[in-house]
Parts: sequence; structure tokens; C-alpha cells
Amino acid sequence: MRILAITLGLGFFTWGCAWEPAESDYDDVAAGVGSLVANDSGGEVGAMSDSIETSAGTTPMGLSASGAGTVSGERFGLMYSYTVACSNASGDSMALCGSETDSASLSVEWSGELTLDRYAASVSRTGMWSLTGLQGDNATFNGMGTFSVDSEFMALYRDETRTWSFDYAATYSDVVLRIADETPLSGEIVYQIDAERTVKRGRRTRKGDFSVTATVTFNGDGTATVGLDGSRNYSLALGTGIITKISTE
Repeated sequence: MRILAITLGLGFFTWGCAWEPAESDYDDVAAGVGSLVANDSGGEVGAMSDSIETSAGTTPMGLSASGAGTVSGERFGLMYSYTVACSNASGDSMALCGSETDSASLSVEWSGELTLDRYAASVSRTGMWSLTGLQGDNATFNGMGTFSVDSEFMALYRDETRTWSFDYAATYSDVVLRIADETPLSGEIVYQIDAERTVKRGRRTRKGDFSVTATVTFNGDGTATVGLDGSRNYSLALGTGIITKISTE
């Protein structure tokens, strides 16, 4: 379970009988996706960097090896656990991961409390990744994962609180990171998201739910494009998690 608080200026919400997602609802979803992916939250990109280091036999900063191919520890207020099995370029299983690792399979888990300037969170995440190409310049990730997220967004300019529950099912397709600096170069993550939203304004409460597909495409320049249902696009700064809307079709 992840509690995510982000301070945002939110759009106007309609209190009619029927509910359809407003632009501000999509903005909230995009901000949540950005927080999952960005480096500063210890999110997806940070976990991929850890996975490359763990597969090469190096213990990531702040973590420790605990035997049986497992590396774990606390960082950014989160407990991380990576369990890895490695193979060399001939496809032979290795007793220990090291400099000869060419491919690896990892079980990835996060849990705990996360507090940053833009949000605070209680996080739980599980997933499986396969890595290939570790003897070359770039590592390629494929796999699947799940997240559950409970979020609270506070409006800047009026007395309104928006509470979200998100369930994510993630698919990672040919996500390429440059090994030298662990920069994402290409590939995409697709999140199938079931979202439930509660808005409280004064004494009034309004609920609604919807599903959305979020596609994160890495651009190779420190940014990614987040597309929601193929009709709304945002630019994500991977270093900070800042989301900027770039188009609405």
C-alpha cells in the first residue's frame, strides 16, 4: 500500500449527478505515474539501476548482500529487496553474479515509508524482471509488476482534498539502460490502472472510478513521455519526477 501526497494546483471539479473524469483527474494520474518512475523517489529507474549493479556482483549504495543471491536494505525510507539469478554469455548459470554476468532474472520488492519535498508515501511493490546484454554497453529489461497506491492530493487555491486509490499492473517492454551511467535510452512501460477517486470540499464528498492505460516511453535525453489512453501526453523529467502537460487530443 502506498500513500502519496502531492501538492498541485487542480482544475475545477463538477459536482453533478453523473461523473466523468475531468482533466484534473488525468493530471493526478500522470503525477502518480511520474512519482513511480522518477529517480528521486527511488522508483522504477532507481530500481533498474540497482538491478544492473546487483547483477554485476556490486552491492548498490545503502543496501547489503544477505546471501542466496539476495540484496536488501533501506534507502529513501523504503526497504528494497532484490533476489537475482545470473548467467554468463554461454547461458550457463553462475553460482555468484559478477563481472561475467550477461543475463539475469530478478525478483524486485519495495516496501516502507517515503518522504520527499513533493510527496510522502507508504509503498508496496512486487515484480519480476529479466535483464540481457550486460556484457555490452546497454542492458535491456523486460518483465511485469504490480503496485497498489493510495494517494492524497491537496489543491493549492481552494479547500479541496482529492483522495485516490490506484491499482497498477505493469508490463516492461525492451526498456534499455546505458550501463555506464544507467540512463534510460528507449523502451516503454505500460501501466493498466484502475483508479478510484474521492473528492472532499468542505462538507461535501464525491466519489468516482475509472480505468486508464498509461504508457511511459523513454526518450534517451533524461525525459520520458507519459501518454494516457492515447489522448493526453505529458513530459516527465526523470531526475525530478516533474510532469508537464504537452498535449490533449
